[in-house]
Amino acid sequence: MIKINNKILILIVILASVSVFAFISGCISDEAKKYKYFEKVGGINVYSDIPISEVENWDDDVLLIHKNNTAIIGCNLELSAVSQSNYKGPEIHIEEGDKTGIYIHKNSAEIKGKNNIDIMNACHSFVCLKEGIVCPENLNKIRDIIDINHLNVILDNKTEGKSVHGYIEMFEAIGHMQINSIDLYLMDDDTCKLQRKLLRVSGVYQEINISNIPNKTVNNCNIDGIFIQKSDKNEIKIEGKRIILLGDDEHLHSEEILVSDLIAPDLRLGMHK
Repeated sequence: MIKINNKILILIVILASVSVFAFISGCISDEAKKYKYFEKVGGINVYSDIPISEVENWDDDVLLIHKNNTAIIGCNLELSAVSQSNYKGPEIHIEEGDKTGIYIHKNSAEIKGKNNIDIMNACHSFVCLKEGIVCPENLNKIRDIIDINHLNVILDNKTEGKSVHGYIEMFEAIGHMQINSIDLYLMDDDTCKLQRKLLRVSGVYQEINISNIPNKTVNNCNIDGIFIQKSDKNEIKIEGKRIILLGDDEHLHSEEILVSDLIAPDLRLGMHK
């Protein structure tokens, strides 16, 4: 039996590790070397010829692509919902590809996915990028967090305008999930007060007489659910079973659209058939 000196064995392990690292680095650089900038947004790789921050608030030209692909159409609809298209902005192309990612050029961007799920994941991340929203790596887990037996929805009493419209659309998505009961709270600083209690009866939500429910107030808003909160930050956070939307009214609207499409991906498509 051949005996290997410990020093030689260690050297072999080090060389093997270096080789593996070099191989992985080579694969990454082959993809990234074509682009000047790289970032990960919502768990999706973003490659760009221009500073990625410049994509924020692109007034993009989002045209519906009439293809027999629900993900491509769904992505176009999502982008349309958060954009003010004037048909003069950069063009956004959504397509299938060998790799999932976002590829940005001076006056255009490509959203690619290996399949329909990956296309929509990349699309959600592009919305985060374009709207200047900080999104978590596990963004696509939002639907899994929501308990269909009961959901709390907490709305900051300082919200107004577009964020309220987005809240209404998000509630339609929640209803589409057919959650059994919903408690609606109004947030006043660090206090949450129950406003409505809804139960799903024969597929339709019906309001329980609020006077029959004890006056429920939660200090420090210490409950799980979807929080819609005015803030100087524009961010979607996931903390345990809490989904927290932070931002001004404009950004909250975009975040609500995004969450709506995450929890009820087929709803927007159904509305536009």
